Amino acid sequence: MPLLVLTGCQKELDLLQFKDDFGNYQPEVRIEAILTTTAVHEQNPLYPVIVRVDRSIAIDDTALFNGNDDNGNWHSYTDVNGNGQWDPGEPLNDDVGEDGRPGQDNGFPARDKGEGNGRPDYGEPHVDEYDEILPLVHDTTATVTLTNLTDAKQYLLIWQAIAARFQYLGQAHENRLNNVYDSYYGGYVLYQGYAASPGDTNKLFEFTIDFPGRGLTVKGQTRPIPQATFIDPGFPKVRDTLYIPYGGPGGILWSSDPRATVYCVRVERVLKNIAVHLLWYEHPNVANRALTAANGGVPVGFEPITAELEPGLYHLIVTTMDENYARYYYSSLPLKDPAKSNLRDQYGHVVMGVAGSKAENAIYFRILQSGTPKSAGR
Repeated sequence: MPLLVLTGCQKELDLLQFKDDFGNYQPEVRIEAILTTTAVHEQNPLYPVIVRVDRSIAIDDTALFNGNDDNGNWHSYTDVNGNGQWDPGEPLNDDVGEDGRPGQDNGFPARDKGEGNGRPDYGEPHVDEYDEILPLVHDTTATVTLTNLTDAKQYLLIWQAIAARFQYLGQAHENRLNNVYDSYYGGYVLYQGYAASPGDTNKLFEFTIDFPGRGLTVKGQTRPIPQATFIDPGFPKVRDTLYIPYGGPGGILWSSDPRATVYCVRVERVLKNIAVHLLWYEHPNVANRALTAANGGVPVGFEPITAELEPGLYHLIVTTMDENYARYYYSSLPLKDPAKSNLRDQYGHVVMGVAGSKAENAIYFRILQSGTPKSAGR
C-alpha cells in the first residue's frame, strides 16, 4: 500500500485510514482535446489535432502504482568487484533509492531506503514511469469527431497508440544530460484534411466524444489561437540563430494575440547533432505588464537569458494557448470546477478536462563564451 508523506510534520500515513473516503470511488473520464494551429517542436512533431481520453484513478490503485519495473528498463547497480553487493564507488545506475538521488548527490543523505539493494523501489527512475502507467489509463472505446461549426465540415479522429512523444526531467541530478527521459501517450488523432490554420482564428470548432458503452456524450468548443511573433531583441542574428554573450543582460521577446496572455516556455539544449534536442527547462510565463502597456496593450512576453544557460546552442519554444486551455493548464481550481473545464455532457454536467487550442513558435539562440558570431549560423 502506498504511503502519503507529509513533509511538514514528517509523518507517514497509511492510505487505508482514508478508505471510507474513496473506497466506493467510480472512475470518470478526463479529456484533453487540443487543436494545434502550428507545431514547430522538432523533438515532437505533433498531429494537428489530438484528443486524449483517460480514466481517473483512485489514490490507492496499486495495480498501476505497484513499485515494480513492469517494462524491464530499470538497471540495478554495477557490481564491479563481483562480490554480490553494492560497495561505495560502484555505479548505482537506477538503484538510487526512494529519494531518487544517488548517495549524497546535491547534499542528500547517503544511502537512503532501497539504495543499492538490487531491487526496484518506489521513487527510483524507470519505476512506475509514464510508459508503464499511461497505456493503462487510456480509454480507446470512444468515437471522436471535430466539427468546424463555421463551415459545417466534420472530421473523424482515429485512435493511435503513440499519438505524441514528450520529454521530462527526472529527479535533480548532477549530470543534467543524463536526467532527461523520453515517453509517449496515446490518443485520437486527425492527421489528414487538417481542419484549421493560423488564419482561422474567427472559426469555431467543436469536439464531440461519444462513449457508446457508457451512454455518454461530451462536447467542448474552441477557436484557433495564433502563434507568438518574436520581437527583435537587439542581439546579432545569423540566419535563424540569435547570438547572446554569456552572462550578459537581456532576453527574448515576443508578442501574441490579445486572447493569449499565458504561455508555456520550453528551452532545449541542442547537441552537436542538431537533430538531438534535450529538455533543459520548461515553465509557465505570462504577458509582461509594462512591456504590454508600452506596446499599446498588445500582450508581450519576455524570457530572460539566465546564467543557468552555459555556452552552447539552444532552442526556445513559446506556446500560446487560448483562454480555455490556459485556465485548465495553470489554474489551481478543482478539475470539475465549471470555470476550469469547458467540457459538458449531454445533461450539461461538467466533465474533467478541456477543449482548447494552442500554437507554437520557436527560435534558436547560441550563448557565446566570447568573440563574435560566425557567419555560417548555428
